[in-house]
Amino acid sequence: MDRNKIKKTGFIGLGTMGRPMALNLVKAGYSLEVFDINPAAVGSLVSQGAVAAVSCLEMARDCEVLITMLPEARHVEEVVLGKDGIIHAVREGALLIDMSSITPDVSIKINEELLKKGADAL
Repeated sequence: MDRNKIKKTGFIGLGTMGRPMALNLVKAGYSLEVFDINPAAVGSLVSQGAVAAVSCLEMARDCEVLITMLPEARHVEEVVLGKDGIIHAVREGALLIDMSSITPDVSIKINEELLKKGADAL
């Protein structure tokens, strides 16, 4: 995927590790949409130039690249495959980059489901 062709990147999970990663993307000039269950974490990134997402589902409609940095596998599964998960709105050709510490079986399951929608996962 050519960086210059990426119009919008989404970042879900702005905790201890996710916040600095997302901030680096903003500083590098990426158009970044962010989401976290902690409004203060979102506000911190918005003050640096990111845009707050209404939900993960809306983010999936807006972004070509989605990055997750979440605490546990169950959180990643909920964000991606849950009732309001990104799977329901992900664009064909989109890329999910999961940087959470989860088990390979969950990563494989998520990738298989995204492939059915024409999206990829790393």
